[in-house]
Amino acid sequence: MGYYIAFNLVQTCFGVCRQVCFSIMGKRIGYKSRNVLFSAILRQDIAFFDGMSTGQLTARLGQDLMQMLQPLNWAISQMLQAMLSLSGGLFMCLYVSWKLSMLAFTSIFPVIVITQTYAEWSSRLNLEMRVALGDASSVATEAFANIRTVRSFSSEWLEEKNYEKNTGIALRKGLRESFGSALQNLLSSYTNLSAGILILWYGGLVVLADGPLSVGKLITFQL
Repeated sequence: MGYYIAFNLVQTCFGVCRQVCFSIMGKRIGYKSRNVLFSAILRQDIAFFDGMSTGQLTARLGQDLMQMLQPLNWAISQMLQAMLSLSGGLFMCLYVSWKLSMLAFTSIFPVIVITQTYAEWSSRLNLEMRVALGDASSVATEAFANIRTVRSFSSEWLEEKNYEKNTGIALRKGLRESFGSALQNLLSSYTNLSAGILILWYGGLVVLADGPLSVGKLITFQL
């Protein structure tokens, strides 16, 4: 009982330390990224600023950068745990049955292809969505900066129309990305399910034939 309590106390302590370390790392990455991006924008040619509005530039420094850093911070915090789980799981699979491990590996290549295809398509779609949101931010910035002119010409409806047009483009891109993400998860899940069925089928045959694999080892491998 004492060892169990001590182990959990140590585990909790290391978990808190890991959370603090990765949180600090994420904030430092955000700090550095913002400064580098701002310096890079300032050093662009004048022609670059002629083709970009103030709203688009502030959107790049604001929401676009946050959207980029959010998954990065999560990935950094989960990377060590995922690597340890992968190494331990791979070792146990090969230790229990290398033949079943070869069957399990058949699902890796299709999942990689599916994920890579989705990632490339989603990357282009998210870029287009961020451009549309940047344009919407530009419309809002210009309207707010020249609100007296907008009111004097009674052109609120025109600004609303332009703003809604750009946010509508972003919405359609986002909906397409949501459906694509669901399809990618569906195909990956079916691929993993097929590999699991293949493992259980072959493993069951080995168990029934009184081979080197027992029911307990088969369950252990599946877990």
